[in-house]
Amino acid sequence: MKLEVEQPSEVVDINSLPLEQIAALPQDFSGTSVNRDAYERLLAGLVFGNNPRQGFFTANQFSHPDLRFRITLPDGWTKHNGAQAVIAVSSAQDAVIELSQASEPSADAAARAFVAQQGVTSGSSARLSLTGGLPAVSAPFAAATESGALRGTALFVEYGGAVYRIVGYAPEARWSSYQGVAESAERSFQRLTDPAALNIQPQHVDIVTLVRATTIAQLARERASPAAATTLALINQVEVDTPFASGRLVKWVIGLAPPIP
Repeated sequence: MKLEVEQPSEVVDINSLPLEQIAALPQDFSGTSVNRDAYERLLAGLVFGNNPRQGFFTANQFSHPDLRFRITLPDGWTKHNGAQAVIAVSSAQDAVIELSQASEPSADAAARAFVAQQGVTSGSSARLSLTGGLPAVSAPFAAATESGALRGTALFVEYGGAVYRIVGYAPEARWSSYQGVAESAERSFQRLTDPAALNIQPQHVDIVTLVRATTIAQLARERASPAAATTLALINQVEVDTPFASGRLVKWVIGLAPPIP
């Protein structure tokens, strides 16, 4: 979430002021209002931490609730959910599976654009029907790179008005060891139908008005939060045992413990 905060009409760079003007600036700020409470109320509902709506892992399964798909990646591989792609890397770091969205309007067009890249050669592509009848095109390929020759399989899936590109590859000499597991992962792409995954929600910031003097440590024992007391203290810029007066606004994290992003 991006907060839109009204900006001052004019900002003065104090570093550009002559010394005599700086000396003339107010020296007593005791009557200055910082409007902390008004600002902190703007934070209510802000997503805290990773947003599982943008994808999360459960063991080897990657689920994306907003895009409503799921894919199972190989056991023991390192997995990462990035802004543009989901990536899995073999334990020996010599094979990769990458899932992203293609810009072409169909699986056929995406496959043609992929194999038309400079340095890429391809065998015959094949049409497939994945679980649930999702139409797909599979294209084996070889690629010449600065670090050596690669071989792999690219799969293009039409789903939800988009085309997903899933590419598995390894050095040419190692591809035969990974081809089966990579292609199995690619073809596991399917609709996400699990209600628990589809309905998952991120953690949010709540703004709590204290009805009595307390500390973060005490409040954490009385009010549930998926965040540790030390984390709650950090977002409030205090120590866990810093005393708060009655009426103080405190930022609190609510929601379920998050899955792995």
